[in-house]
This record gives sequence, C-alpha cells and structure tokens, in this order.
Amino acid sequence: KDSSGNVKIQAEASGAVYTGIHTFTTLKSTSADFSGNVSIAGTLSYEDVTNIDSVGVVTARDGIFLPDDKKLELGNASGSGDLQIHHVSSSNQNRIESTTGNLRINQVGNGSNISLLATHIYLKNHNNNQTYLHAANNGAVNLNYSGSTKLATTNTGATVTGTLTASKFSGSLVGNTHN
Repeated sequence: KDSSGNVKIQAEASGAVYTGIHTFTTLKSTSADFSGNVSIAGTLSYEDVTNIDSVGVVTARDGIFLPDDKKLELGNASGSGDLQIHHVSSSNQNRIESTTGNLRINQVGNGSNISLLATHIYLKNHNNNQTYLHAANNGAVNLNYSGSTKLATTNTGATVTGTLTASKFSGSLVGNTHN
C-alpha cells in the first residue's frame, strides 16, 4: 500500500493486478483486459497489432497505409468485402473491385466532372478479354461490337465498318453514295 492506503500491486492466482498509473520499460503479456482508457505514447505499428476491433469512429490523422497485396475491404465480412481496393505487386496493378452487384461512380453537384486520366483508356467486359471502347492519347477512339471495331476516329474524320443507318442526314455528301 502507498501512503494513502491504495494498493498498487496485488498478487493473485491469475497474476498481478495493478491499479493507478504505472510506467513500464517493458511489459510482455499474452493477453490483457483494460476496463478504462489506454494511451500509447509513441508508435504502435502494424507489426505490433494483428487485429483492431473498434466500435465507433477511427481517426487516422496521417492517412492509412496498407502494404502491397493487402486489401482495404468495405461491407460484408473480413476476407470477403463487397468493395475491395488494393495493389497487386506481381502485376503492378492498382485495383478497385466490386464483388457483389454493380459498381457505381456518381458525381454529385452541378458543373462537376469525373475524369479518367491515362495514356490509353479501355472499357472491357468482366473477363477482360473483349474491348468495348479504346481511347488513345492524341490518337484514335475505337468503338467495338462483339470484339470488332465498328467506328474508329482518325486524324481526318471517322471510319465506319459495316452498315451505317441514319433516319436523317444534313450537309454535303461526298464520295460513293448508294440509293
């Protein structure tokens, strides 16, 4: 007991019980239960913690870092999130994946844009083996049907492969015409 009569360390069959404020140079334990607030002065790194279960808001003042090949998962359950964001180091790809339903990107607000910035932009099917649209920086834009280019822009205009049907046409018509 201290001078006020408070017990500071109490030995029990299951171990020692500490009350009050204590400073340890090294504290090792296989488990711990805390009934009050816990403060960590210094850095608590991901090597130190394998699981954090939080009820409420988690604040990351300097951002969130995930190592390569680890996923940020939202929705459903751990290991099978509905939305997954991750980096695949073996193919050097950054991925946003929806594992259930549709992935919808909304721009809320007037006069705002959604921009895709790249040298080449592809819209492809879910198996990544058929291209719907390919847009090249300072180059052609190709629209495809069932894997075949049907409309391609060029430096002089556009080329249509197949039949072009229009309900109305205005302007001059130059070249081969068929009635």
